[in-house]
Amino acid sequence: MKNHVTKDQFILEFFGPLGRELGNPKQFYTDNPMDIFPFIEACTKDKTPAFISVQPRFRHHSKVQFGISGIEKIFFDFDYGMKSDKFTEKKIKKLRSKMETEVKVFLHHITKEGIVPLVVKTRKGYHVYIYFDKVYQIDSNEDFWKKVYKALHDRFTKSNSHKYKFVDATSETDISRLCRIPTSIHQKNGKECIVLDLNLKPTKLRSIEYFKMYGLRHGDIIKAVKWVIANEDKLQKELVERRTEADNNWKGEHGFTGEIRPCFKTRMNVGEMLHPQRRALCIEAFYAGYNTPEKMVEFFRFLNDWDGDTSNSKCIYQVRYWFDETVDGDKCKAKPYKCDTIREKGWCIKDDCPIFKFQKERGKIGNV
Repeated sequence: MKNHVTKDQFILEFFGPLGRELGNPKQFYTDNPMDIFPFIEACTKDKTPAFISVQPRFRHHSKVQFGISGIEKIFFDFDYGMKSDKFTEKKIKKLRSKMETEVKVFLHHITKEGIVPLVVKTRKGYHVYIYFDKVYQIDSNEDFWKKVYKALHDRFTKSNSHKYKFVDATSETDISRLCRIPTSIHQKNGKECIVLDLNLKPTKLRSIEYFKMYGLRHGDIIKAVKWVIANEDKLQKELVERRTEADNNWKGEHGFTGEIRPCFKTRMNVGEMLHPQRRALCIEAFYAGYNTPEKMVEFFRFLNDWDGDTSNSKCIYQVRYWFDETVDGDKCKAKPYKCDTIREKGWCIKDDCPIFKFQKERGKIGNV
């Protein structure tokens, strides 16, 4: 059984082009996909769980700070429960058998709609992911989007006569939830969280793009949004009126508010970048918090030609030269490129960027 992609490629695609929260379970934010590898390695060594946020983020998410970029997929956690540790082997075997039957029923119903989910085996259950064809941006109204996410979740768990007893109910509205990193090692039994086929048998690794291709679309999320608005008139008013400062800053005319933008992240994922864009990224990185030569050298680790750990490092030389030329004390003489400038230089990823779509919808770009 030959994999379609390598394990490393699969993990990077699961991380995606936007930021994520990693944790075990203490969380930290990163927008560098390469951070996932030392994290998994450390978790395996320390025998701790390797978790990642289900949805992408643009900063750390907490009760007081919204940080979710958008909805990428719907997560279903099938588990036969914490109390099973006190059950006899016979009882556990019976529970697992019932749960496996339930998961197969669930998979049967969603595949009838032409959906191919990603299925991952865990120690006591299964994680099932139904992807969208792309990440759909959301605003900062977390209460509203929790209800939309629940509507999407309920579509598959409550739309047929079967009552799913092993689905973790807390995952219905938990848009900020973490999940285990597929192919990572479970800390208790030391086994890999392997990818399964629709018969719950080990299968080859496929590109995440495969699951997006056979996933949900724009109309599915619009339908869920309309359902929530139709059933809760008050939320419709809140959706129109609620404009937070962070939302305005991020989607506004300038396009930069302290986070590396998607147009740069796309090139970062490839590991290659034109020299002029690298210089522009230096400014972007400086304002995103990489405001010392040491931090910026480490930031550029994603580049294929990074040599920041050698004695005659070209990366260290160029970064220090840039700081001498551009930074005065703790102030940068240059400002991050405006989105208009990025478009003029041909670096814009257009409809794949939520900032571009926001500006286009509001006529700030013109007819594109």
